Amino acid sequence: MSNNIHARNNSSIIKMKYGLTEPKGKLRNLAAYLQHVRESERKCIAREIHDEIGQELAVLNMELSMLEKKIPIRHKSVHERIQSISGRIDKTIHIVQKIITELRPALIDKHSLQSAIEWQLEEFQKKAEIQCDVNIDIEVVQLDKEKEIYIYRVVQEILANIIRHAQATRVTFSLKENDGQLVISVIDNGIGIHEKQISDPKSFGIIGIMERISFLEGLFSITGIPNKGTTVRVSVPIARNKMLTKKTTEISDMKSLYNDEHFNRNC
Repeated sequence: MSNNIHARNNSSIIKMKYGLTEPKGKLRNLAAYLQHVRESERKCIAREIHDEIGQELAVLNMELSMLEKKIPIRHKSVHERIQSISGRIDKTIHIVQKIITELRPALIDKHSLQSAIEWQLEEFQKKAEIQCDVNIDIEVVQLDKEKEIYIYRVVQEILANIIRHAQATRVTFSLKENDGQLVISVIDNGIGIHEKQISDPKSFGIIGIMERISFLEGLFSITGIPNKGTTVRVSVPIARNKMLTKKTTEISDMKSLYNDEHFNRNC
């Protein structure tokens, strides 16, 4: 038996595996709603960190610079101490910016999914010190933000799994458009993934990917070959289909139903 698992939106498999029929279909919509809430909270937290902590650090650095100008040049040790503190503040600002980006990729909000994924791959190479061959062959595709965030999180989880488990030294990443589908392929040369790991109910990373791809009416496959690596393929329709519109409407209805002020702040 091959180490391969698929999510298909036009067969009986999806009903059995993903439970789109009642009452499991309601649970899936609830899971999607919770994902929506999570992303909303991440956006709010990111903005609060930027507005409160980020701005305070910037002001502190500015005041420190003004203070240094008032200290005579002959006090060399004091100037060195101030410069050291200023450097630590700059480092902290950089850390805060990184946390904000992890919480909510601003590149998606301001630019495109493509730009956000390119940035993510650059950070992956720096963090994991893994050579990454990137082939992005698409025009700027305009998707709704909800779908873009889902796809971004899928890529994020795939790369995180490589860091945690693959023991890889090289990754090949491909993003392209094919017949109205956004197709993502990630291949590593690591130790491979076993079938038991794929089907393990505690493999929350894989489960999270499948949940997101299923919600987007897409396809997902993962194949592992021992000591040769793992291949992950994702295909998501670019057009917003009627089923996805219906699901999004149901999520909005849930939001109204649970009308929690904590989740409805003006963020």
